[in-house]
Amino acid sequence: MSLTGSRSRGIAYSLSRSWRRLNTKASLEDEFLTAALKEVPELGWTQACLVQAAKDLNLSPAAHGLFPGGELELVHRFVERSHRETAATLRKSTKKKYREERSSTEGVLADGLKTRLKILLPYRARWHEALALQALPQNAKESLQYDLNLVDEIWSTAGDDSVDEVWYAKRLALLTAMKSSELTWIRDDTEDQIATNEFIDRTIKGLVFGGQQIHDHLQSSKAMLSTIRNTASSLFRSYRNGY
Repeated sequence: MSLTGSRSRGIAYSLSRSWRRLNTKASLEDEFLTAALKEVPELGWTQACLVQAAKDLNLSPAAHGLFPGGELELVHRFVERSHRETAATLRKSTKKKYREERSSTEGVLADGLKTRLKILLPYRARWHEALALQALPQNAKESLQYDLNLVDEIWSTAGDDSVDEVWYAKRLALLTAMKSSELTWIRDDTEDQIATNEFIDRTIKGLVFGGQQIHDHLQSSKAMLSTIRNTASSLFRSYRNGY
């Protein structure tokens, strides 16, 4: 057996073992997230929820260290998962609608926001807690990045190919619509959240994507934009540049 061949096999084994370890860790983290989400309706987005999830999986209570960021990491892990599900569902439904009736841009944008809220529905009673965690000054920028990823995905699914300032303006406008609809949804007591769906339809129709119309829409948005405006531009540029 040559030294080179032996070394190559050793490296391959080491890489294989590292991959299995990483894959096992990712699988455990995903299972832990699923267990924690089952406890959220009762315990909220809390450390107690993580501890209970560890117990449910017959793990040591210290296993909540799988999410070293605690409650905020629990929220972010769920947001990341829910956004992937939203994007996948939207792409699938848009492809079907395009074949059958040709999807409109407004329709795709509205469907994206509505799909997201449907996925959040099991946690609606506790979602204000998640929003409060994300809105803390030390958490706001990182939390906003997750929403940026989704609005970019929704626009891409709608076939957007704009560039430069229009690219940023469209995503900021949709981000504002998404956060506005989220706050409406939390307080919506109508059957099947009909009022929220109507709000989304009205808001999206108001997003006429020309320069002055975008400007008017942003100017009419409420207090939440004071935070979004301060961070969104740098986030958009960082995201597009791959940082």
